Amino acid sequence: MLTFRFWLLFLCLPIFLTAQNPNPDPLIDQEILTLMQDLELPGVSTVIVKDGEIIWRESYGWKDFTDLSLVEDNTAFLLASISKTYTATALLKLYDQDSFQLDDPVNDYLPFEVNHPNFSDEPITFRMLLTHTGTIKDNWNVMDQYYTLGDPVVSLSEFLESLLSESGSNYDPAENFYNYAPGSNYAYSNLGAALIGLLVEEISGMPFDQYCVENIFEPLCMENTSWFLSGFEDTSNIARPHYFENGVYVPIAHFGFPDYPDGLLRSSITDVANYLVAYTGGGAFYDNEVLESTTIDEAWSDQIPDIYAGQGLIWYEELIFHDNGSKYLWGHNGGEAGTTTDMYFDPENNIGFAVLANGGGNAIEISDILYNLALNLDGNKLAPVDCFNVSSTTDLQQLNAHLYPNPANEVFYIHSPKGREEKLDHLEVCDINGQMLKQIRWNGTEKQILSARDLIPGFYTILLRSAEGLVLQALPLIIQK
Repeated sequence: MLTFRFWLLFLCLPIFLTAQNPNPDPLIDQEILTLMQDLELPGVSTVIVKDGEIIWRESYGWKDFTDLSLVEDNTAFLLASISKTYTATALLKLYDQDSFQLDDPVNDYLPFEVNHPNFSDEPITFRMLLTHTGTIKDNWNVMDQYYTLGDPVVSLSEFLESLLSESGSNYDPAENFYNYAPGSNYAYSNLGAALIGLLVEEISGMPFDQYCVENIFEPLCMENTSWFLSGFEDTSNIARPHYFENGVYVPIAHFGFPDYPDGLLRSSITDVANYLVAYTGGGAFYDNEVLESTTIDEAWSDQIPDIYAGQGLIWYEELIFHDNGSKYLWGHNGGEAGTTTDMYFDPENNIGFAVLANGGGNAIEISDILYNLALNLDGNKLAPVDCFNVSSTTDLQQLNAHLYPNPANEVFYIHSPKGREEKLDHLEVCDINGQMLKQIRWNGTEKQILSARDLIPGFYTILLRSAEGLVLQALPLIIQK
């Protein structure tokens, strides 16, 4: 009989889901799974690109603890503040088109004026917004009131005008601005990043979210990425944010806020991989150029060394550790309620990697693991998904196979609904470390009977695969004796 302690362990331990990974490694999987448990992260997606190709892509755990649905490579996560890099990319696309200069005053382009109440003769510039030196302060007493279930209901322009314009309903000089001159000091600003999104709207003449679709997401074949929930055909494949309480993950309902360019983008690790490839490829993805390489070089350069070293144009330097020491990499992290994300680049070695998680813990240690792996791995490579190739993940369809009894003792059964057998080729029995213990040929036409006599009590995963090796379904299994 399973003890309460074992059941609690099962509830807290992430399910491991093998995905299409060109270089699977159970030892790396175990390191990440252990950190997920320590950091209280229910679900994680990871990717590494090197020399323009994917060398690692793996997803783990639960996207929604309510129904124990599993994270897949096409599961979208809330990116939190990594979203700011996409907002900056949109603005820098316009910079490439000579639509503005970095040291232009933003008031020359905005529909309302934004002036520091005590330094009105010191204009706020594009560069200041991109380096968090624009003196705009996050007034959380107001901002928290505008969080909503689902998509935001107040427009970006209306919200920012209410806070930053002297005639705005939420204008407060002391709470909305720091008491120093623009460009003289560093202070991280979400509202400043949201204002970048509004500048994109005003300069381009189209809504910010639509500009991103046409100039970033479509050229990069990011088909599972959107600023709004309404942009997804299937919101059930968006990872729910979670917090950890009393030994259980508690899901949070999907939320929104009107300053969305600073942190509301949702995207899958497959789509993020294409973004990484573009940045490591000098701004190009296949035949599509998103940014000029010189613009990326500018974004990844120290902009304000006398004020705040290691700050680029939104991107900043972060110390990442590896077996032989450490190195400062250009990147960005993100944190929201029930969400943590990381994305970093090593231009010297042409490496980019990302971690997306739907829990509140800091995932920087997983970034260390990925960077160390990237430096040492020279194995198989996977071409990033382009618009003319079907994604290996978007093509996966759950078989809705059933496993019973569960927990099992001596024998368990797997049944697949008729009409789906042609996709099945074999099944694998994997332990908690992701190590395959046995492989059985099975096309689903008959009920599969499996012996559990050689399995010790514990947690297992049954992977149903196609002939190409793609995971069609993962079934959790508990063996008790």
